[in-house]
Parts: sequence; structure tokens; C-alpha cells
Amino acid sequence: MTNLAVIILTFNEEKHIKRCLDSAFKIAKKVYIIDSFSEDNTLSIASKYNTIIIQREWKNNAEQFQYALDHFNIDTEWTMKMDADEYLTDVLVEELKEELHTSSDINSFYLNLRVIFKGKQIRFGESPAILRVWKTGSAKMEQRWMDEHIVVENQKSKKLRHHFIDHNLNNSSWWIEKHNKYASREAVEILNQEYHFLPIDKDVLSAPNNAKYKRLIKLHLYNQLPIIIRPILYFTYRYFVKLGFLDGIRGFFFHFFQGFWYRMLVDLKYYEGKKLITPLKSKEEIRNELANHFNLKL
Repeated sequence: MTNLAVIILTFNEEKHIKRCLDSAFKIAKKVYIIDSFSEDNTLSIASKYNTIIIQREWKNNAEQFQYALDHFNIDTEWTMKMDADEYLTDVLVEELKEELHTSSDINSFYLNLRVIFKGKQIRFGESPAILRVWKTGSAKMEQRWMDEHIVVENQKSKKLRHHFIDHNLNNSSWWIEKHNKYASREAVEILNQEYHFLPIDKDVLSAPNNAKYKRLIKLHLYNQLPIIIRPILYFTYRYFVKLGFLDGIRGFFFHFFQGFWYRMLVDLKYYEGKKLITPLKSKEEIRNELANHFNLKL
């Protein structure tokens, strides 16, 4: 156990929360859960652990996580973000324990993500490193409707060697519905870059980190490409250039649905949203039209 707190956002995570908490408590001194009024056994399972739990209505992930940072009064030296369907490998736990005690000039750590899809680890095509651990009080959550990142003040980071696992146990219908909702939120983000009907958080662009460069590529390259064409190019890059095909049939399903179908769905929703915006005048009208169309609380 280290002087570290873990924050987890939950909603109907009874399939995952025990596995996540068992993993978190291998390294965490405290675990904080902010729950969006789960309707299953998530909280009854979580309450069996030494967790601090609050419930709050969900608006979006970024706003919910920032609320947790602001209101949990975290007093550990380090803070970590975990999703309920994630867990840490034992080798990462040991590496983290060592690094948190010895890296005195570091204030944040990137962890390597590995996805297990339909029972098999996806080894190729997509293996990002994500900032997940930081000195308590030094970070904020970028406020966006989709693709939000942790932003650390005066960031001095280190990338660790080992990885954590994203292994969602829900079926494909659940997965498709989740990404359908993600696509609505991402379409709103792309439209907002053009029409500025919502505040734009630019903090991630001021920090020299992985998220900054990925965001710049997305803003100034990917989003500038023609719709329909860009999902094709992105899938081609992931599946062929980054060798996603080496993961067999599961790799095809994963990269097709996440790297092509999802990106095409974002483009479709962007196209729909743009048609709604064109004849409108005020930012308030735009927000109201898009909120009704995408069922979001803009």
C-alpha cells in the first residue's frame, strides 16, 4: 500500500467493481467512488470495501471527475484515476510502488493501456500510454464532452514500462450503445470547434504532453479531412500500418468497430448536427437544438 488515492466513476458496474476494487486496494491507501445513482448492485458491492462513496447526477465524464477532485478532500500524496472496468497487472503494481517512493523529481506518470476484447488482448494497432497518476492537487480534468484528459500543472512525467488492463465484460449490444452515446458527444465537440457555442478548454494545449500532440493532430489534421474519407484512412492506419490484422478475428472486430464504424458514426452525427446549426443564429439556439437532437444537457 502506498500514499495514493484512487478515484473511480461508476454507473451500473456490478460486473466489474469487485475486480476493480480488489486491484485498486493492492496499491491504494484510499478509494473514492462517485456514483451516478446506479440501479444494480454496484454500491452494495463497493460498500463492503473501505471506500468513500458519494452519489451525484451525471452530466459528462469530465465534469463528474472534476467534481470528485474538488469535493473529496483527498489528503494522500498521489492520486490515480481508474475506470470501473479496468484493473492493474501485478507487475505494474510493483513498479508503481517503487516509482512513487523513488521518483522525487516526477509529478505524474503515464501508464500503458492494454485492451482485452472478447477474451483476447489486443496487441497491435492501438496501445496508448495515458496519464493516470499525479501529485495530489496538481491536476485538473480538461472540460470537454468527449476525449478529455488530465492536465497537470508544471508537468514532469515518466512513462512506466508495465500496463493496466481495460476488460469490459458487457456484450456487444451494450458496447455499441455506449459508443453510440460517445459519438454524439464527440460530434458536439467537433461542431463546437467550428461554431463556439460552448466554452472551449484549451489547457491541454499549453502542456508539453502526449495529449497535446494527439489533440493537435486531431484538430489540425484529422478533423480537417473530408467526412467519410477520414474514418477509412484511420481504420487503414490502425489495421494495416499498425498491424492490427495480426490479432486475428477479434482484432478485426475491435479495429473495425472502434476505428471505422465508430468514427463513421461520429461523422454521421456531425453531418446531422451541422444541418441543424446552419439556419440558426444565436449560441443558445444552437445549444438547444443540439441538446434536443443528441439528448445531452448542454
